Amino acid sequence: MSVNVTLENLSEPVGFRPETLETLWSQIPPGLRTVTWNSPDIPDEFAEGFTRPAGRAPGRRFTLDFAGLPPVIAREFTWCAWQFIAIGAKVPVPTFQSLVRRLNDAFQAMPQAPVSLLERTPQWWYRTLAATRARRTGELPALSTRRAIERVLRRCYQMLWWACDEQPWWQRETWGLRLDPRIPRRPHEPQGAGRISFHSLNPFWLRRGLQWYLKVHMKPAN
Repeated sequence: MSVNVTLENLSEPVGFRPETLETLWSQIPPGLRTVTWNSPDIPDEFAEGFTRPAGRAPGRRFTLDFAGLPPVIAREFTWCAWQFIAIGAKVPVPTFQSLVRRLNDAFQAMPQAPVSLLERTPQWWYRTLAATRARRTGELPALSTRRAIERVLRRCYQMLWWACDEQPWWQRETWGLRLDPRIPRRPHEPQGAGRISFHSLNPFWLRRGLQWYLKVHMKPAN
């Protein structure tokens, strides 16, 4: 079972920790530590870390603006966008822009918006965005658009979930070097983008035993 299935099967939200968000926010480089990113203002070393809107040349301008979202959620998405760059991926600007628009529409219809992305489950967010779109337009969003938005939302939720999870790294059900810097690794790890999941291994004591066994045989590089 993959980590995506685990996210989809969450019956309770992960929960928001303000102190963790402050730590995450401090990890963002000063040039990107703002909830509104205008392409001319992005430091040169990060300029190639973005997927531009369709039909625009690489040098054309764009804006990625989270400022209209609730303050905590705006910071969460800003950190997630930075994480795309930090792990060597590109920030999917058009999809993020669509997601922000859909979220703003949803929040306007709510008497009280969630404070954090982690205050609800991924399924709640998917249903809410789809229902908001249906109420506004009378139809559900196109399947390709919905999947793209949900993919980015899922990725952000996963990043935040892992960052807020305080249990030892080896007890996590999925190990991923890109998402957890605590996992020992070689200076150059050819399998760094891969993951290993333990969800399907039962009974639970056997799963924990294997995780512990692997952990004690993994030594940090000198």
